[in-house]
Amino acid sequence: MKTIGWAAIIYNIHDAYTFGAVVLLIAGEIALACLSRRGGSG
Repeated sequence: MKTIGWAAIIYNIHDAYTFGAVVLLIAGEIALACLSRRGGSG
């Protein structure tokens, strides 16, 4: 499961910059999912 993978990565990361990058990646995926739901073919 991807969630467990992300949790393991975040748990092992203690660097603020790296943690921020991971958060941005997750936020990007969520944003893309929302956009794909709203618009048919973008």
